[in-house]
Amino acid sequence: MRFVGVDLGWSSGATGLCLLVLDGAVLSLGRLERVRSHAEALHWIDAVVDAQPALVAVDAPLIIGNLTGARPCERELSRAFRAFDAGCHPANLQRPFAQATVAFSRELLKRGFRHGLKMEPRQPGRYQIEVFPHPASIQLFGLREIFKYKKGPATERAVELERFRETLLQALPQMNPPVLLSGLPPLTRRNQKTLEDQLDALLCAYVGAHWWFWGRERNLVFGDEQQGYIIVPQPPLSQLRIQYSQPPLDEGAMPADPVEQFRHWFQDALRTGVREPNAMTLATATTEGRPSARMVLLKHFDEQGFVWFTNYGSRKARDLESNPQAELVFYWPELERQVRVAGSVTRTTRVESEAYFATRPLESRLAAWASPQSEPLASRAELERRVEEVRQRFADSDPPCPEFWGGYRLRPQVIEFWQGRPNRLHDRIQYILQNGVWLKQRLAP
Repeated sequence: MRFVGVDLGWSSGATGLCLLVLDGAVLSLGRLERVRSHAEALHWIDAVVDAQPALVAVDAPLIIGNLTGARPCERELSRAFRAFDAGCHPANLQRPFAQATVAFSRELLKRGFRHGLKMEPRQPGRYQIEVFPHPASIQLFGLREIFKYKKGPATERAVELERFRETLLQALPQMNPPVLLSGLPPLTRRNQKTLEDQLDALLCAYVGAHWWFWGRERNLVFGDEQQGYIIVPQPPLSQLRIQYSQPPLDEGAMPADPVEQFRHWFQDALRTGVREPNAMTLATATTEGRPSARMVLLKHFDEQGFVWFTNYGSRKARDLESNPQAELVFYWPELERQVRVAGSVTRTTRVESEAYFATRPLESRLAAWASPQSEPLASRAELERRVEEVRQRFADSDPPCPEFWGGYRLRPQVIEFWQGRPNRLHDRIQYILQNGVWLKQRLAP
């Protein structure tokens, strides 16, 4: 089976091409090319495929069913990958490239390459599919954001393109199916655009092979054959991993007070735009040692401890009343950081609880009154009925802080700062409170 990757030129016609050849369960790199026109690309495909079974994976809209705006598959894919800066350009018949890409697909159909969306895995034949290298690289290589070799100053694009090249060399031989790569063309000042198109084509070819090999078992499909589709690989759970790349965490440069270090990191999370940086896992346990964990929101912290609020009848509250020990975990993936805070827990003062409750939006105050937290409900309608009853009860006054609702403060005894590092050799710096003094030590990852 042969797999052809096509980085189809939309306006200029210049097209990157790659051939991967499957021998048993291993792929080998056959050829890399860049041609000037779609006609030359089709001639190249004819030559390298001949009459053999093959799949052509094209980075361009092959089926365009809408007249204006983005196709459904592009909207779906953009929603899924826009956080990685991997959104799609709208593909419709009014855009200049549309007729050319549709014509390319029709020429493939004339050569026997039918659309492979309903192809059974590892079924010999001649197929064509549409792919998109950016989300494919996110999925296959565990990236935080795409390789940014398309836009920006030439020098920055060159750095990103070299990073993309090195990633392909290191990662593709480890994939399933693997690709034997003895090397790829080196990046030079003159071949930057050519190499970019060729490497995109290589990734397209691999996505095609991954689709043929695994089908929907290990691939995501956005869209359909009527309005257009995009296939994105989805590695098995065992292969999902992120290569961390942040600077080291130096215990010698960290302050003596861990709360001060937490304040620095929390400010970093705010500046970076981490979504809900105050979200934290609260782990509690019963007196018998039965654990439970859930997400809550940090509402205040200082040298006295970390504060959150809840219903005093909830499961976490019942755990804390009988076993007032807990642990908090903050995880900020954008920064590749987590913080663990362990210690004893006490209720906040009534004054503190009432002061915070007064700052909550009205609907949140009504919800606190209405919800018997952690208790069974007959239906959603029952909860909504309780909210309306409370709304009527406090129609002429502000809801006060319920007696059954308030805050908890965890007074830290151990705080650990974790910084993700390459090759799982993470930095872990732990502070332990002993006799009123914080002691600092490094832990093995």
